[in-house]
Amino acid sequence: MSRAIDMVGFKFNGCEVLSRKGSNKDKKATWSCECRCGKIFEAVGKSIRNGTTKSCGCLKTANIKRVGELNRTHGESRTRLYRIWRGIKKRCRLETDKQFKDYGGRGIDVADSWFNSFETFREWSMDNGYSENLTIDRKDNDLGYYPENCRWVGYEIQANNRRGNKVEEFEGELLTQSQIAKRIGISKELLHYRKVHGIPYDRPKK
Repeated sequence: MSRAIDMVGFKFNGCEVLSRKGSNKDKKATWSCECRCGKIFEAVGKSIRNGTTKSCGCLKTANIKRVGELNRTHGESRTRLYRIWRGIKKRCRLETDKQFKDYGGRGIDVADSWFNSFETFREWSMDNGYSENLTIDRKDNDLGYYPENCRWVGYEIQANNRRGNKVEEFEGELLTQSQIAKRIGISKELLHYRKVHGIPYDRPKK
């Protein structure tokens, strides 16, 4: 059996290893550590070295509390407007998002003031006539989501921008079936099948 790496004095994320504690049930070396908050806790050496253990647990608790406070700030995370805002952010700046290549990937960005604050986006929306039956529209489809390039419009106006195509609302925008299929990451045929059979478009493909 290999000898445990001596970790006394090792510092990680504001914490420090004080002494060898023993071994856990898997015969992994455990160490007594002092957390950044002052609490003494025990951790496995490997989890300290690979970054799995970051604190006595206080950091995770603080992060959960912070996220909870952010959610309580506006209390609208389940509203249609919030979903529209979140969708804009993802397709403009999240490279792993399925729609990124058609938006952020081709230079369609979102204003920093909107990206950083739902409240700012909501205030602009309310000041510019937002209602549940309107969709967000970019006046110039080659430009991004900026206050000067966006408006809340009815289906007829957005349909005119896509003349000759059948359109429907999806994620707060009026899109063709091809655009919706691209956004979800499925074929147009599968999208049509779901539409005919009343299956939600965003249902995962099996």
